[in-house]
Amino acid sequence: MIMTAVKRLLHLQPPADTDDGTSEEEKTTLQRHIEFWDPKGTGVIWPRDVYAGFRRLGFSRAFSTAITPIISGGLSFNTQTSKIPDPRLPVYVERIHLGIHTSDTGSYDAKGHFDSKRFDEVFAQYDIGNKGGLTQEEVKALTRGQREPKDPKGWTGSWIEWNISFHLAARESPDGKLLLYKEDLLGIMDGTLFPKISKEVAEGTWVRHGHLSPGLRRP
Repeated sequence: MIMTAVKRLLHLQPPADTDDGTSEEEKTTLQRHIEFWDPKGTGVIWPRDVYAGFRRLGFSRAFSTAITPIISGGLSFNTQTSKIPDPRLPVYVERIHLGIHTSDTGSYDAKGHFDSKRFDEVFAQYDIGNKGGLTQEEVKALTRGQREPKDPKGWTGSWIEWNISFHLAARESPDGKLLLYKEDLLGIMDGTLFPKISKEVAEGTWVRHGHLSPGLRRP
C-alpha cells in the first residue's frame, strides 16, 4: 500500500513550468545545494524530481522510491506559503531555508547562506588526526555530537543526510580508509558535486565506495 501511494505521488502532474526569477548571484548556498533536483529551474521541486535526481546519482529504484516521500514530505509544508498542506508535496526552492532542521552542524545560517567558519570548526572537531576527511565512525560521532535535547526529528534528518552523503561521496584514502573528504563535502553543500557525479554515473565511470548504515542500505 505504501509503495503504491508513493508511485501515484511520483506520477502526479505538476503545473506548467515557471521560471523562479532568481539569478545565480542571488541564490544562497542552500538553494544551489538543491537546484540539482530542479533541472529546469522552475523554482519548485516535485516528488518525481526528487526521485529522478537520486536515480541520476546512481541510487537504486527501490532506494530512490523510499527516500522521495521522506524528503518531499519533510520539506514541503515548511516551504509552502499556504497553511493548508499541498498533498502533491512541492518543495519551493526560494523558501528552502525554512526547511533547515535542528541538531545539525549549523553550516547554513538562517537564510541558507554558508557559514564557512562554523563548517571549519565542526569539521576540524571530528576529523581526528587532521586527515582532511571523515571516516564513517567520525560521521556517526558528528551526528551524535550535534544533537539537541528532545529533537528526534532533527536527529533523524541529520542521520539521513550524513549517511547519504557518506555513501555517495566517500573515497579511499592512500592508506585504504574510506573518507568523506572535506572538498567533496563542500561540493555537496554548495551542490557542485552532484552534476559531476551524475555525469560519471551516466558514463559508467563513477565508483562508489561508501556504504549506508543499516536501514538505508541499497538492495
